[in-house]
Amino acid sequence: MKNILAFTLLCLILSNCTQKEIKENQFILNGKIADQDSGLIILQWGILSFFHSDTSIIDYGNFQFKGFLKEPTRAVIKNDDPSNRIDIYLEPGKMKMNLSKMNFKDFTLTGSKSNEELNVLTTTLQSVSNPDSILIKFVLSNFKSYLTPYYLYDLGYRNKISKDSLKLIFNNLDTTIQNSQYGRITKGFIRGIENTTAGNYATDFNALDIDNTPISLTQFRNKNVVLLDFWASWCVPCRESIPYLKNIYEKYHSQGLEIISVASMDKNREKWQTAIKDDSTSMWYHIANFFQTGETVNEDVTFDYPIGPIPRIILIDRDGRVLGNWVGNTKGNEIDLDKQLDLLLTN
Repeated sequence: MKNILAFTLLCLILSNCTQKEIKENQFILNGKIADQDSGLIILQWGILSFFHSDTSIIDYGNFQFKGFLKEPTRAVIKNDDPSNRIDIYLEPGKMKMNLSKMNFKDFTLTGSKSNEELNVLTTTLQSVSNPDSILIKFVLSNFKSYLTPYYLYDLGYRNKISKDSLKLIFNNLDTTIQNSQYGRITKGFIRGIENTTAGNYATDFNALDIDNTPISLTQFRNKNVVLLDFWASWCVPCRESIPYLKNIYEKYHSQGLEIISVASMDKNREKWQTAIKDDSTSMWYHIANFFQTGETVNEDVTFDYPIGPIPRIILIDRDGRVLGNWVGNTKGNEIDLDKQLDLLLTN
């Protein structure tokens, strides 16, 4: 009898320990990689200020990641081989993963319902000639899925659905999904479209420039015409447009033109600062939104203005109204912008 009681007590203790092993909102990803006994593997999850990156040591083919999540979250597993990079969905709780060193795409992951959704969707996409039709059907049929805002943003970004359709679908999403990480990104993308449409008033932002000096659009209201230049140090067309920007700045600055260059998705802070120095553009304002390293700054700009594509120029008049929105570095864009600046600043 004593042995039975002792065994029962031990089971209760072990059960209690197992339950406490996972803390609230914690995830534990236990993995095994075939044909690789040692080395490193990288897990990155989240976006913007929620971005995290972690590295695990492979020990006799085994690895483990731990972290905290408030919701199912898109993530990337990768190593130093560019071809070994896969998208997954993490969820709070315990998950198990199996990988092959030679091909990460041949993987299994259990313990994540959202990743099961992703597997089904990915398999379907691979079997059709028009993947976008499948994605549109998915976002129209899954208002409670954490995958939906990610693909809704993707469809809108690639102009596969109209702004009105994008907004209508988003407004029908479950409130929890609207307030998720990618829900916020999608909502910001919709605001970004509206904020860059000619005739609308540009939404104000409060940011810190490259010298950590506060800057906002309202400080130029009723005084200056503002040109927002969205660019990145790695963007070749952006850098090729610098001579033109210098030319119009020199021509119109004394008449009231201000340029604010916004680094969008730059590699890191150092690359951004070096490019400004190399291009000799420190005479106008410079701010950033977020870097590929995961560092996030000036989220007002990130959520209220388009993240891409770049280069992009938005012209705002003294009243704060958007006059034009040009994407790409083309001669036609320069001619159109010249006409607008002449009308605003030389009459």
